[in-house]
Amino acid sequence: MDMRKYFLLLISLFFIQFIVSSPAGAGDPVRVGVFQNAPLTFIDENGRVKGFFVDILEHIAGKKGWNIEYVPCSWSECLSDLENENLDLLGVIAYSESRGRIFDYTYESVITNWGQMYLNKKSDIESIVDLKGKKIAVLQNDIYFNNLRELVDQFGIQCRFVEAFEYEDVLKLVERGRCEAGLVNKIYGLQHERDYDIIKSSIILSPKKLYWAAPKGKNQEHLHSLDSYLRTLKNNQQSIYHEAVAEWFGIGVKSTFGQWFQWIVISFVVLIILFLTVSLILRVQVKSKTKELLIKNEELIREIQFRKQAEEALQASGATLRSIFKAAPTGIGLADDRVIRQANERLGEILGYSQDELVGRNARLIYPTDEEFEHVGKEKYAQIREKGTGTIETQWQRKDG
Repeated sequence: MDMRKYFLLLISLFFIQFIVSSPAGAGDPVRVGVFQNAPLTFIDENGRVKGFFVDILEHIAGKKGWNIEYVPCSWSECLSDLENENLDLLGVIAYSESRGRIFDYTYESVITNWGQMYLNKKSDIESIVDLKGKKIAVLQNDIYFNNLRELVDQFGIQCRFVEAFEYEDVLKLVERGRCEAGLVNKIYGLQHERDYDIIKSSIILSPKKLYWAAPKGKNQEHLHSLDSYLRTLKNNQQSIYHEAVAEWFGIGVKSTFGQWFQWIVISFVVLIILFLTVSLILRVQVKSKTKELLIKNEELIREIQFRKQAEEALQASGATLRSIFKAAPTGIGLADDRVIRQANERLGEILGYSQDELVGRNARLIYPTDEEFEHVGKEKYAQIREKGTGTIETQWQRKDG
């Protein structure tokens, strides 16, 4: 009898230990912030959460058994909620050094985006310098807004920023003339620019990779899972990742299933056409295709004109820079990966070298010590990664010592 009680006690203890050691919160909701940034992430008119990031997340969540709970918020609210651990994940977020101190990111980026400036039709803005004295609509806490603000500060350009809570409000402010220009991300602009009576400018800035992020030190398993699946999906041309690219951006390849399904439908339609109104159906199809081709042709013409203007501006800028480079009374050099690629005559005079002695040589040549050389490289490239530019005061050594 005592042995039986002892045996039952062991079984009970084992059962309790199994329950306690089982993964807690396996069915707990994963709170994901969602804000209006179509087609990357948004809530449609029927209250459904959609977008490129959403499709990929739900695919991975289905594989991992996650219970996703979407939390609507403005962009600024989403950042605040993530920092305060009221969200577990937030997508469509670019990395910056300040954000890196409060958030953890996936190593694998989802897509690359950049800033695009749109103008009111009455605006005379043609370049960054024309922003002086103008009102610019921007998204509050937007990475592209932060970079634009740093850029105009560097050039000493005084302008006024009007901060909105959604990209939609930014473009409305521009269309209504409340602001002369507005800054949104490129992908959002491409999807919505036809909805507004505005002009796309040639001003673009700050290419940024977009990631998933979590509160600092939290939800590491979710980030690792997203990384693992993203690498696999991006390398497979038939995956949900590339299907989502084709669906939301109109580029990429369709899945094999989609191609087969399309051929089945076409075959069925052809059979019906053989017995019914052949000529009428064909006329409708030709009209529809013609309209589609005209739209695509207009888009292609606009893209060609934009590229031509950009190339002409780049050529003019390059010629100006070359003239300045040669005639400048200040020593100027260009380095790539810390190897001197170009040096004007004045720089050679300052350092006591000929241009041939400088070009193609490692920049270590002009530093007095290895320590100074390493210090400058580390500090300058850290600034470039954070701000896009770097400035540091150092000491060089002439050829004669």
